[in-house]
Amino acid sequence: KKEKKIILILRSHNRIIKNIKKIKNKIPEIEIYDLSKISVKKQIELFYNAKIIIGTFDCGLKNLIFSKNNLKLVYLRPKNYRRSSISKSSNMVEDEYHDLAKTLNIKVYTIDCDFIKKKVGSNIDIIEYKEKNYFTIPTFKGSNFTVNVNKLNKIIKKIK
Repeated sequence: KKEKKIILILRSHNRIIKNIKKIKNKIPEIEIYDLSKISVKKQIELFYNAKIIIGTFDCGLKNLIFSKNNLKLVYLRPKNYRRSSISKSSNMVEDEYHDLAKTLNIKVYTIDCDFIKKKVGSNIDIIEYKEKNYFTIPTFKGSNFTVNVNKLNKIIKKIK
């Protein structure tokens, strides 16, 4: 029987976590992976054997479908990120990864992260999804993040 793992999923091209070394030093049991550099089989194995997955929007969280019961997701997102419904309901809803996690009975813990501004240009793109009847404000393209390591450590200790 394999021991359940704490997995941090990285991105290599945008939404990059800039304080990874600090996270690894404070929480050494975390295993860090960039899914773009490993096989699909290895990705499935990682999610299947994970106790906790930590990741940002669109970092391969679709692999949650391969997880076992009792997986916990620590979701890292930029501050002020919300997906708002523009249908008749005025309820605030989360994004599709929260929806997927809810469908799979995965408990989600969210950490709002500080983003590091680009030297030139805007960090914010507003993307409208008319066919799905919602819009995202804001989507931080190409942004780099810093994660509150103490908050992450506190959440991990609480849920492991």
